[in-house]
Amino acid sequence: MRPMHLALVLTLLAGCASVPDKTPLSEVILEGKSGKTLQRSQVYQEMSQARVIHLGEKHDNLHHHRLQVEILQHLIDSGMRPAIGFETFSRDQTGLLMNYTQGNVSPFKPVAEEKQEEYLRRQLGWVHRNEWELYAPVLRLAKKYRLPTFGADLPTGIKVRMTRAGKAEMFGFELKDLFDTDFKMDAYRKLMVEKLSASHCHTAKEDLLERLYQTWLARNDAMAHSVVTVGDSLPEQPVVLILGLGHVEHDMGVMERVHHRKPQWKQVNVGMGEMDGEHHPTLPPAVEMDGHTFAPSHQFYWLTPANQEREVDDFCSHLPHGTTTPNPQPSK
Repeated sequence: MRPMHLALVLTLLAGCASVPDKTPLSEVILEGKSGKTLQRSQVYQEMSQARVIHLGEKHDNLHHHRLQVEILQHLIDSGMRPAIGFETFSRDQTGLLMNYTQGNVSPFKPVAEEKQEEYLRRQLGWVHRNEWELYAPVLRLAKKYRLPTFGADLPTGIKVRMTRAGKAEMFGFELKDLFDTDFKMDAYRKLMVEKLSASHCHTAKEDLLERLYQTWLARNDAMAHSVVTVGDSLPEQPVVLILGLGHVEHDMGVMERVHHRKPQWKQVNVGMGEMDGEHHPTLPPAVEMDGHTFAPSHQFYWLTPANQEREVDDFCSHLPHGTTTPNPQPSK
């Protein structure tokens, strides 16, 4: 998988003014099933009735992160106190996030207000990651309103171990923190293996693709478990999960696993996509695999421009013939 490159340290606004009902021309919201253009208020109405709101993103798109803050601010202004989860952070980092947003940064010495974010960033191991400024505005908002926050994904070590060795080669004590829900669906497996192969320039061998798929399922199970656990603990509050588009694409992945455990919970699936170079709003095509027709990519498809800073080239074309991508990780 190609690593994300940011040319500049990118700064986003933490606060938002009131959000107009009319969607700006640079953004278009499409209903997944019909392709019909919607207004913000229509999506917000669906959100107001949901127990879980999935905000699927392209991780490096500035517009998507700005929209996340706007959506959360709208929920807060509507009288809700959403619990906010992140794919970007792991389950074991939840305590660090909560200490920051709840105002208990250090038990040993006072930490000045202006230093608390720096303290958190250091604890999370994000000091040298420029993408901090993509996620920091949501954390600042959560701190302002003392909202519950949690890391949803598996720890990095477990993910890397599974992609290298596979579950069959892992010891029992390594597997104890997994949340296997025994998901089996041949059509989804074929769909995801195809996507994983494409993300590795079609150079990955079959055994690697199988390990990547195992890791993908384990991550979806972990994030779904995180959402359900938080939702059960906070029955009066919606849970908002910020994660990569692929993890809820076609209402599958994390969304399907939450439904598996909590079929009575209403979920809203917002996919934040990108318009083409001419700013044309288009829905991803329907997908059929192995005789199964998957749901539209997302219930709501919120399209924005792409990043101007992003490098546009074909990474796979630069690989020497017969090589595979280095340090493969599960696709987002």
